Amino acid sequence: MLNGWMDGVNLHKTGLHRQTRAANSKAPMGMVFVHGKCCGILFLGIKRWILLIFLLFSPLVFLGENLPVLTIVQISDTQVSLVAPSSVPPPLIYLHLGPYRRHWLDLKNSEEILKYTVEFINKIKPDVVVHTGDLTQNGSRGEMKKVAEILSSLNSPWYVLMGDHDYDENQGKYYYEVFKNRNNLVEINGWTLMTFSIYPSGEEWQFMKEGLKNGNPAILFTHRLIYASPLAKRIAMLFRDVTLLSPQWKNFAYRIQKNPQIKMVISGHAHSNFLWKKKGVYYITTSSLTEVPHQFRVVEIYPERVKTYLYTARTFQEVKEGKWKKGKPKILPLP
Repeated sequence: MLNGWMDGVNLHKTGLHRQTRAANSKAPMGMVFVHGKCCGILFLGIKRWILLIFLLFSPLVFLGENLPVLTIVQISDTQVSLVAPSSVPPPLIYLHLGPYRRHWLDLKNSEEILKYTVEFINKIKPDVVVHTGDLTQNGSRGEMKKVAEILSSLNSPWYVLMGDHDYDENQGKYYYEVFKNRNNLVEINGWTLMTFSIYPSGEEWQFMKEGLKNGNPAILFTHRLIYASPLAKRIAMLFRDVTLLSPQWKNFAYRIQKNPQIKMVISGHAHSNFLWKKKGVYYITTSSLTEVPHQFRVVEIYPERVKTYLYTARTFQEVKEGKWKKGKPKILPLP
């Protein structure tokens, strides 16, 4: 069988086929003789070794190139309510203009939506989970404790920040009581993540300055937006009487431009999925988890790019059964 295979090798074309046939018939597997001398490993043997090496090491090479440096899951505007309506509104969109949308909030199932979403996120195994505010609907102590209890089931490190609903009723009293920190600074896998409260103070600008001293590329997490297109701002005011931007957006914008290591700002609040790029910085906004359809975001960071996509469940039943649909990813080059 070996000699039959050799008939098709280039030796046949060189005129050496007849001279080597007898020697090769006695050669050990993997050796070839020309004019009675061993010429080394048979080409078939070389192919086998190359294949073996490829199979052993290519997963490490290719997976190493394709594995993200850091995977972040963002959830937002869960608005968990312990005083919820007795009925569930229909899963209808009543405002949808381009990326801007406003859907029905399923407050009745808000607690369980968060619970089952956490179970699904544990299957993704992100490096970190960030909740970008409006954890609760009414900012009560019971609601804060319930959110903390559910998030504690996450297998990944998790961080929260304060939204309008967590502050307005009692100036954030129960948020601070349960979650303690106004800000979070996370240094992970060569990146710096920083969270900011709904109403940043002078102390937080110093917090940002200290957090950026390590020189790592950074991501800021806010509840309200730091940037929004003029159209998005007009639609929000016209249809909802809602201000999209943080009251300190100008201070944020100034510091972002002074620190080019800030690559992204990720926010909630708008109940819409926006993605803008302004002066080299990506501004990403993610919809409410409790709205229909229910959504959360995954951000995968690679050495030279970011890949981000949404998971969507169209009904509470799909959330409960873990039937999340992964959306089409968007690729964002990193400078």
